[in-house]
Amino acid sequence: MKIILILIMVIVLGAIIVFGVIFLTGELEKEPTPTPTYGPVAYVTPEQICDDYSANEVAAGLKYDGNIIQVSGYIDNISVASFTGNPVISLGGFYCSVRCEFSKEYEFEIAQLSEGQWVTVQGIFSHYSIFLKNTFLNDCILVG
Repeated sequence: MKIILILIMVIVLGAIIVFGVIFLTGELEKEPTPTPTYGPVAYVTPEQICDDYSANEVAAGLKYDGNIIQVSGYIDNISVASFTGNPVISLGGFYCSVRCEFSKEYEFEIAQLSEGQWVTVQGIFSHYSIFLKNTFLNDCILVG
């Protein structure tokens, strides 16, 4: 009888601990994290992205965030990312630019480019800075 009572107490105590951990970490209240759709590629200009964010930041976030986009424009700058050391090109106009970060395997291709050259880049939309009017793309590739 004592063994059964001890077993029941261990099960109840275990259940209390499990539900307490779930409650404290908020697991019951968390909504699932949306996954990137990587659906159809959106073809845009740097100015279109800026205009979309200026018009409605929430709608633009839903349209672009985490999705693959292709953007065309003139190369404004060619550099190396500070933290990753990856090659970066910036496409842009007067009031808006797109910062495209490539993996190191594209160093040779990026080295062949020059400022003022027209290119098309495809990458995953990372984020947009409303203050700098900069769009950030990761995992980019040259497509034209």
